[in-house]
Amino acid sequence: MHILSRIDPHGKDFRILGVSYDCRMIMDGAVRDLTGKARWKILMLLRSRHAFDIHSIVVQYKQQVLSLIEYRTSALYHATTTVLTQLDKLQDYFLKEIGGPQR
Repeated sequence: MHILSRIDPHGKDFRILGVSYDCRMIMDGAVRDLTGKARWKILMLLRSRHAFDIHSIVVQYKQQVLSLIEYRTSALYHATTTVLTQLDKLQDYFLKEIGGPQR
């Protein structure tokens, strides 16, 4: 049995459709897993950038990385802002590397 609550949670972390949830709904584990998977895909995209133009790299980013992130929207919705900074930094890194607009 799991009780999802920030004040009085009960139960261990669990997975639904490949997304990790924790009972406190902080979602740090889910974001950490996602950041690791997305980092690997971004690094592979950046390694191949010499063979593609910027437009193609962005299209591949949308297909391979953004879809990975959007699949976990239910977990990211509950994540705290401080936990999401890991993912924001990774996306900012990608934009910096391809010479795109930055915050």
